[in-house]
Amino acid sequence: MRFPSCDSASPETRQHGYAVNPGLIVEGGWGMGAAMFDEYGRPAWALSLTGIESRCSTSRRPELSRLLLEQAHVITKKLRNRSTVGRR
Repeated sequence: MRFPSCDSASPETRQHGYAVNPGLIVEGGWGMGAAMFDEYGRPAWALSLTGIESRCSTSRRPELSRLLLEQAHVITKKLRNRSTVGRR
């Protein structure tokens, strides 16, 4: 199943570092996602959060996106460190 409106969000996703799904798939259900990277810098996993539209308001999105990106970076670092242990 393809969602053409999701494809058009790519430039914004690249600019901000995270993707937003403003109820495109489930009415009233919002989601945000950020990539997590492997030891080669390739996107390998994603961290996401979801909520009902009223909990993902315009005023809360800056805080939610900051926390999402912060934790995606923390997890990426831990995964990179774990994957390099034993190779030294």
